[in-house]
Formats: sequence, C-alpha cells, structure tokens
Amino acid sequence: MKNKLEEIGRDSLYWVLAILPAIVTLLVLPAMPEVIPAHFGAFGQVDRYGSKYELFILPIMTLVFALFMKWFSKSQISTNTRNLREQKNPNEKAVNATGYSLVVVLNVMTYIFLYTSFHSVKNLNSFGYNRIIAVVLCLMYIVIGNYLPKCKRNALVGIRVSWTLDNDEVWFRTHRFGGKVFMIGGLISAICCIFVPEAFALAFTVATVLILTVIVCVYAHNIFYKLKNEK
Repeated sequence: MKNKLEEIGRDSLYWVLAILPAIVTLLVLPAMPEVIPAHFGAFGQVDRYGSKYELFILPIMTLVFALFMKWFSKSQISTNTRNLREQKNPNEKAVNATGYSLVVVLNVMTYIFLYTSFHSVKNLNSFGYNRIIAVVLCLMYIVIGNYLPKCKRNALVGIRVSWTLDNDEVWFRTHRFGGKVFMIGGLISAICCIFVPEAFALAFTVATVLILTVIVCVYAHNIFYKLKNEK
C-alpha cells in the first residue's frame, strides 16, 4: 500500500511538472511584450525576435515529451522476449527517472525564457543561463547514473552497444561501472560548471557526457574481449 501511494505521489508530481509550464505561460502572457527575443545564437546573443505566443513552444514540447516518456516507460520492453513486468520493471524505472529529469530541465528552460522575454534580455550570458542549464543537466546525469546498474539487458534502454547486447555479464558489469562513472562525472562536472567561463559552461557539460560515454564504451569493449579470451 505504501509503495502504491509513493508511486501515485511521484506520478502526480510528474504530471504537475509536465503541465505547469503551460499554465504559468498562460498566466503571464498578458504581461509580456508583443515582440520578444525568440532565439539566441551560440554565444548567447539574441539573433531573432518573434511573437510572444512563441513562448508556448517549450510548454507544448514539455507536455508532448512527458506523454511520450510515460508511454515509452509502460511499453513492453523485453529482454530475450520476456515481458519486462516479469523482471519487476527495472527498465521502466530507469525510463521514468530519465523522463522526470528531462521534464525538470524543460521546466527550468521555460521559466528562464519567460524571464528573458519579460525583461527583453539581449544576452543570455548576462544572467547565467548557460551555467544554470549546465548544472541542471549534470544533476540529470547523476540521476541516470543511479538507475543504470538496475537496467536489465534489452535493445531499447541503457548502454546499447554490440558488446553489452551480446552478453549478460558484459551488460551487468558495464552498467554497474557506467552508473558510477556518470554519478561521479556528473558531480564533478556540476562543480566545474560553477567556475568555468559562462559562455563555455553548457559546451563543457556536453563535452563531459561525450567523454563519459566513450569511457563506458571502451570499458564494455575491454570486458567483452576479456571474457571472450577467458573461455
């Protein structure tokens, strides 16, 4: 009963976060200028202006994405044709955690753009946009890292390279290692993002996840051939 209530609570919060950007945008829309900064270039400078109704783009994206991730988490993700529900839904939980994290990121982005639109901000770097999004993404890496070791072998969720998909032991070791790598890497990256120049904070975060992914893939390759040579 307790677990059921906790699940209902998590789902309720998830849908609140999915719908909240649209509600907030609708409430503040009358106070917005008719023309707002609609797009920013790579270095944070506004390069296009547009109608204030473009503010609904992110809220709509948030809701569509939330619906997709919830559908995806409930889909029949199988391992060797076995139904996921026979395995206590470890992959479903990982998908839910990822969806939850990304919905939070989209919420943060929505409120930042509402702020920049209201104040007609011409440079995102002037108030730390890149740094804020970078730190939030790093926290998302930590959440994903926490769930990676719980994923069962399948073709849709997790570190899906040929070496992990061909061998349960390689899958298990890689995801256990990858979980630690993403959690530690996400924490270190979040701290570093506070000190790197504002203009490079987001690029630094993206580069970090690419490096972490390469490290985990190399580990999977080495484990696969190590086990193969031991046979």
